[in-house]
Amino acid sequence: MNTRNQKSKKQELPVVEGPKRAYSYIRFSSKKQAKGSSLSRQLEKTRKYCRERGLLLDESMSYQDLGVSAWKGMNLDDRNGLGQLVAACQDGLIPPGSAIVVEAMDRISRQRPRRVSTLLGRFLDEFRVEIHLIGIEKVLLPDVPTAAEEGMDLMYIAMLASRAAEEQETKSDRLKAAFERKRRKVADGTKLMETKPGKMPWWIVYNGKSLESPPDRAEVVRSIYLWTADGVTAPEIARRLQASGIPTWRPVTKIWTSARVRDLVRSRAPEGILSETPKTAVSGLTYEVPGYYPKLVDADIAERARAAMTANRRQAGRPHEIRAEGERPINILRGLLRYEGHWCAHGTRANGTDGAMNGYFIVYLEELKKTLVSIPARLIEPTLLAGLVELKPADLVPPPDEVDPYVGKLASLKEELKKVEKVLESLADKVEQNPDIDTLLVRLREREADRKQLREEIGELSVKVKTRPSGTARETKELKSLIDADMRENAVRGRIAELLRSMIERIDFSYNPTAATGAVSLSLLQKQGLFIPDPLPASKRRKALSMIIHFRRGGRRAIVRLDPEKMAKIGRPDTLFSGRC
Repeated sequence: MNTRNQKSKKQELPVVEGPKRAYSYIRFSSKKQAKGSSLSRQLEKTRKYCRERGLLLDESMSYQDLGVSAWKGMNLDDRNGLGQLVAACQDGLIPPGSAIVVEAMDRISRQRPRRVSTLLGRFLDEFRVEIHLIGIEKVLLPDVPTAAEEGMDLMYIAMLASRAAEEQETKSDRLKAAFERKRRKVADGTKLMETKPGKMPWWIVYNGKSLESPPDRAEVVRSIYLWTADGVTAPEIARRLQASGIPTWRPVTKIWTSARVRDLVRSRAPEGILSETPKTAVSGLTYEVPGYYPKLVDADIAERARAAMTANRRQAGRPHEIRAEGERPINILRGLLRYEGHWCAHGTRANGTDGAMNGYFIVYLEELKKTLVSIPARLIEPTLLAGLVELKPADLVPPPDEVDPYVGKLASLKEELKKVEKVLESLADKVEQNPDIDTLLVRLREREADRKQLREEIGELSVKVKTRPSGTARETKELKSLIDADMRENAVRGRIAELLRSMIERIDFSYNPTAATGAVSLSLLQKQGLFIPDPLPASKRRKALSMIIHFRRGGRRAIVRLDPEKMAKIGRPDTLFSGRC
């Protein structure tokens, strides 16, 4: 089939009776495209398409991946737009019968055809939603009239997916070849990898002919390695640099953080070695070019510093390391907090008024060389703990309606297995009577394969039904008793940290409360949430936010602070929402 001529053979689009709800998905790969017209073009095409087809486009729940690749399924991560779209369908926020509107198949995925078919199968068969490909005016429906039409749809999907994947593989091969040519020239000394300030380490500058390290920057690098080798922790080094007024030599990031200190100590560049970045290593490209940068530290100092840094991190947070009141506060959310998909690092800084040490959470994007967000712990911790006051053991596990479907599906599969086994018996009898009929043998093998698959699915579901998690009262009771204790005491903070890590897998935090409005609505409808007093006084720093807490036993809880004006209008000023979701 010639896909280039598909536009000349437009599909007969289904007539929508009444305002069918539609939800858009928009994606482009390069962050540079965000500065162009790609976003506005896709948005306008989606709106026009929906107007012409009588679809009601719900723009309150738009799903976007701006600057996210679809080649290896990155957009399917739960922090990205397509992953959130799948979750919304799973949770029922996008109901069956809705329409997902997207410009083209390659916006959804550029993976291999089998993976794309599986993904679309979830949308069509599991979620029962339509897929509208507006660029070629093709609609994929959950139910089609005939097997022939369904087969044509599958072939069409496979063909589009194959072309998209081939294009991406060709592009990837060309980029890898170009990078390899550049790397060889770098190794030969005939070319520099980068000369732009933002692309090079902060202690390196390009003087027009070669790379060099100014003496003041080189001294800071050596000091960091020597301090680390002597056992000084990364947070303490960051505080020393900040207190001494040492610049970061970055146009955006003005604050020294423990993450930046650790990144420097891990780097081979101070030893003069150019090596792959973490992002490059993930793609399978590894290399080393000794002598590329000016050598600032010896190998033995670098090795000692890295060993000491590893030892410091292993010791952090152990019970015997809990510090007395008045020293650095223990991070009660260590390894739990994510801001819009990025894990948060924790640091402390002295209060300018009384010198007390205050904690803060920070996300530093090394690839962009900038701080994405810095959040004082005093704004996060009270909000989280207030939302956990009403926590019950049952909240730690998934609600029954998320487990019960396994039981129903298990019964359905067992019934289907009985039917397949009856067909197998009948076919076996016919094969005995007519052993030379190839079609019967083919059907027999197909049914045997069906039986094998059904037995495997039944086995998996049986395990899920038997291992339904349960909450414990001990954890929640002790946590509630500690919430009212003095949070300035590190002994209290240390125990709260242990309890939170034992119960919680992660906390997804965002300053965009609309990310959780669907969860709030669903929780209120099911009478599983309530409004509670906001622990923070009204001020400019008390911002709208959302936290989705993922418990280790499978339950989830939303803590949401909506816009103050909206809350005042509904008679709920100075309150938070806290509820199961």
